[in-house]
Amino acid sequence: MNRRPPSLTRTLIGRQLLILVAILLALGATQIAVLRHVLISNTVDSLHDELSVLRPVVHRSLKSADPAFRFSTLVPVLFKHFHSPGVVVLLSSPSGFIIANSPHPGVPTSMPPPLPPPGHYTIWSQHIVVGSEINDAQYGDLGTIWLLSALAPTNAILWQDARLFGLLSAAVLLAAALFGSLSLRRGLVPLAQVTETTEHIAAGDFGRQAVVGPAPAEIARLGDAVNRMSRAVEAALDAEHEAQAEVRRFVADASHELRTPLTALSGFLDLWASGSLDAEERQTSLDAMRRETSRMTRLVQELLHLSQLDQKGPEALRPSVHELTEVMADLEPTLRTLAGDRLSLSVRPAPIWADRDRLSEVLLNLVDNAVRHGRGLITLSCGPGPEGVRFVVEDEGPGLSPEAARHLFERFYRADPSRAHRGGGAGLGLSIVESLVRAHEGRIAADNGSAGGARFTVDWPSRAPEPRPASPA
Repeated sequence: MNRRPPSLTRTLIGRQLLILVAILLALGATQIAVLRHVLISNTVDSLHDELSVLRPVVHRSLKSADPAFRFSTLVPVLFKHFHSPGVVVLLSSPSGFIIANSPHPGVPTSMPPPLPPPGHYTIWSQHIVVGSEINDAQYGDLGTIWLLSALAPTNAILWQDARLFGLLSAAVLLAAALFGSLSLRRGLVPLAQVTETTEHIAAGDFGRQAVVGPAPAEIARLGDAVNRMSRAVEAALDAEHEAQAEVRRFVADASHELRTPLTALSGFLDLWASGSLDAEERQTSLDAMRRETSRMTRLVQELLHLSQLDQKGPEALRPSVHELTEVMADLEPTLRTLAGDRLSLSVRPAPIWADRDRLSEVLLNLVDNAVRHGRGLITLSCGPGPEGVRFVVEDEGPGLSPEAARHLFERFYRADPSRAHRGGGAGLGLSIVESLVRAHEGRIAADNGSAGGARFTVDWPSRAPEPRPASPA
């Protein structure tokens, strides 16, 4: 059975308590070590003080020539120190035999303790030991005296201090766990809100935003990242749905456009197969089939053109810098043939960066659209513009409705479907124009001009765009 991982609150509290335990252990050990050193140092100083008082008396007694006098003067002094609480006196002869001691449980009297260096101490048999050799210039080595103080009182103080520190540490750990848990739970409320938001997003509620309120910087950044992700996912899904809807519309429109000429061709072929047509009817049906075949061929070519622009974009072009007046001089006869006396052309010199054939296709499509859907004079002006070169194509027709202006460059869109087939268009010309302008990194817009007719404005670059920096891997 899979065990659930511990919560973030428990993990953080546990780690904080472990760190706090380590700190308290270090503090406790340091405190005990310092207190032990202080207590032992105080005891050692006291023993050295007693030794400095006792040593001259013992020295005077030991150098006496009369042994009876030695002990008659030494024994009262030693008995006085025998009754000093917690202090043991040992006296040895120069040969190392114990000649006097104050009886004390736990202090061996069969052998003397080690003699520490002058001014120092040693620990022996759970006692603090200081001592000194007793020397005389006349008699030489007279013996050694030791003072011993039991470690039990010091250990008792240290144990009591350790117990008190342990109780206080336990109280500190308990308070840290309690208040730390409450503080963490309050501090992690924004994180819980972010988690709830991500769960809603995972369940399909795309675009949902996490409101974290006042929160630590890390959680605030996490909330912002989740919100940006949610908006990006929502935008991507909206774009995907829109693209799918556009594909469905595109397939439906393409099917509709192809169905009409195919139906006509099928009907005429059935009539030819029946053999019921006279010579004039056969010629009429043959001309109609040619028109429908030409229309279907043009539609397929336009679809292939759009597909190529969608797939390759700027790579489908061969642009270079040209002089605008030269380009328009070569194109003017074709434009005159297309629009006749309705065309008014105005050209000002300017450099232009373009695939010459594609630029011609753009202008021919715009003028052809004005010829078929507009009325009156068609004005084409071109020259320097805010982004390089500006083309303006304007007619005197009925103009564009707000609805038509929004959808004019969509594929298969027609502002007047009833006139589309009569005009021979499939609603792809302006889509091709928009794709070619965008492939050159230009812009196109449609609105109504001052005369009330439709106006198309194209801003075209005059030189090659700066290369874009490569995106980081």
